[in-house]
Amino acid sequence: MRGMLTLTGSSILLLLCAACVLGCRPPGELTISIGRGNADQPNEPLIATRDILAYDWRSHEIFLTEDAWARINSQVTYAAVRGEGLPFVVSVDGKAIYQGRFWNADRSSFRPSTPIVDIDDLGKRKFVIFPYGHDDLVSSPEIFQVLKRHKLLKNFP
Repeated sequence: MRGMLTLTGSSILLLLCAACVLGCRPPGELTISIGRGNADQPNEPLIATRDILAYDWRSHEIFLTEDAWARINSQVTYAAVRGEGLPFVVSVDGKAIYQGRFWNADRSSFRPSTPIVDIDDLGKRKFVIFPYGHDDLVSSPEIFQVLKRHKLLKNFP
């Protein structure tokens, strides 16, 4: 047929590789980035799927690589968290699932209305997301599926 493009297996593979070189993330990528997740201001992930060693589904504690802890220690500081906290966004495949805040419970009169990560826990090398009444967001099916696909879940139903 005239005007039809025929793709072979190697052509499709070449197109997929070209797409990845142009900036796509692998399917099923979970990221946590500092900021509000505005589409016009994309942020480099603070944590990505490759940084997660395990995720405890019941407590929402994330066990991380040394590289992830180094990034956290350099970017999430008491000065940055002062006042109303430092916003972060949890995304799956580039789609924001929920926003939260790095926060210091002992040093702030601000009461969060979003999920939080207490900066004092980070000093103990514990990364725990406290839902603060947003269990439906923190326990999102999209997040669960990504973690399950990558075999990172522990303590799940």
